[in-house]
Amino acid sequence: MLHNWAAVLFRQMGWITLICASALPLLELSVSEPLADGSAQSGPHRWSAGRLRVIEAGQLTWEGAAAVRLRGQSTAALPQKSFALELRDSLGEDLKVSLLGMPEEADWILYAPYRDPTLVRNLLVYDIAREMWGAAGAVRTRFCTVHLSGPPAESESPRFWGLYVLMEKIERGPERVCITKLGKRDLTAPSISGGYLFKRDTAPVGTVFTTPYGQHLEIIEPDEPQPRQTEWLQAWINQAETALPRTKMPWSPQQTARHWDWETFRDHIILSEVFKNPDAYQRSVYFTKDRERPVRALPLWDFDMAMGSTTSTQAGSPHSWIFKNLEPVQYPWFVQFIQNADCKSLLRLRYRELRTGILATHSLHGRIDRILAPLIESAPINVNVPSEPEATTPPLARHFQRWPASLQTQADTPTSEEAIRLHSEKIAKLKRWLTSRLEWMDQHFDW
Repeated sequence: MLHNWAAVLFRQMGWITLICASALPLLELSVSEPLADGSAQSGPHRWSAGRLRVIEAGQLTWEGAAAVRLRGQSTAALPQKSFALELRDSLGEDLKVSLLGMPEEADWILYAPYRDPTLVRNLLVYDIAREMWGAAGAVRTRFCTVHLSGPPAESESPRFWGLYVLMEKIERGPERVCITKLGKRDLTAPSISGGYLFKRDTAPVGTVFTTPYGQHLEIIEPDEPQPRQTEWLQAWINQAETALPRTKMPWSPQQTARHWDWETFRDHIILSEVFKNPDAYQRSVYFTKDRERPVRALPLWDFDMAMGSTTSTQAGSPHSWIFKNLEPVQYPWFVQFIQNADCKSLLRLRYRELRTGILATHSLHGRIDRILAPLIESAPINVNVPSEPEATTPPLARHFQRWPASLQTQADTPTSEEAIRLHSEKIAKLKRWLTSRLEWMDQHFDW
C-alpha cells in the first residue's frame, strides 16, 4: 500500500533535491575534505568536518555540524562507504540530538548495507535482540536515503548515495549500553568494578589486555581507562575464567553467577547458531561488566554476512554448526558452555521455548516484512526534475541502480522493475534459508 505522496523541492546553492513525504527519511551529508583511505587498516580513520541535514516527510527536522569519518575494518574499502558521525555544536563540542525518533546522543553510524543484497540481515537480528533484552541487546536502527556532497562524492552538489541505516553507536549511555560511568578516580572497590564495555575483534586499536585463555580484549568504555582499572579488569577476568563450566563436570547457572551472566551467553549462542554468523564468538563480540555485576555477552553486532550470505562460505549451508568450524582456542569462553552437558540441556530448552515465539518460522518471516515495509512503501511521485531525472525512481530501485554489484547477480545497471524483482528474489531466498535452517536445528539440537 502506498502513502499519499508529496514532492518538496529545496533550492540551495544552485542544486535541487526531490524529497518524498514518505516513511523514508533523507539525510544530506556534506563533507569539506577527503576522507581517509578506506583500504588503510592501520589505526583509526581521521575525522573530517562536515554538515548534516535531516529531512522527514518533507520537513527539515535538524541541521548542524558533524564530524565525519569512514568506519569499519573490511567494509571501509567497499564502494559504498559506512560513516561514523559526531554531531557538534557551534564550539565544536559534542551535541546530543534525537535523530529519526531515536533517543538523543552525539555519536551515530550511517551503515551502508552494500554486502547484504537483502538489506535486512543486521536489522533482523538487532530487532530480535532488542525484543529479548531491551536496549542492552542491540542498537536501534532506521532506514534512510543519503545524499552526499564534497570530495567523497566527487561533486559539490548532493548525489544520491544509496539506502543507508542510521543506527546508534555501541557506547555507554542511559538509552544505549546502560552501565555505570567509571570515572578516573574510581580506583578502589566497589567503584572500580564497573562499568566496563569491552570486545573481542580481529584488529583492536585501543587499550588491550590478554587473558589466560588467550582472549585479546579491547576496552571500549571507559575510553581512556586508568592503568589501575585495566589491571583490575584483567585480574577479575582471569579469575572469572577459572569459574567457567568444565566439560565433564556437573554445572548449574548459580555456580558461575558471580562472574558470568549465563542467560546472555545462552541467547548469544542460540542466535549466533540460528542465523549462522561466520563472525560468531571471535569477531565483533561485545561484553559488558557493570559495577558489582557479572560479564554479559551483549550487545549483539555485525550479522551482515550471516544467514546464507554468498559473501561467506561458512554461512552458506543451513546444515551445520558454526562452533564446529572453529578451534576451541578461537572461542574459549563460549566453548566452555557449549561443551558442558548441563549447559547443553538448558540451551535446548531455551531454543525450544524461542521456537514457539520469537524464533517461530512465520514470526521471522513476518518480522522481515515489517522491517522492510518502509522501503517497499517509499516511492516518489512521478515529477520531472531536470537536474536529477532518476529521482522519480523508487528509493529501493535507485539503491541497486547506484550500486548494481551489491545485488550479487549482475554487473549491468538494472531497470527499476528488475531491481525490485531481484531484491524480492533475495528476500524469498533468505526466507527459504531460514526455514531450512530452523528445520535442521529442530532435528539436530543435540550435537
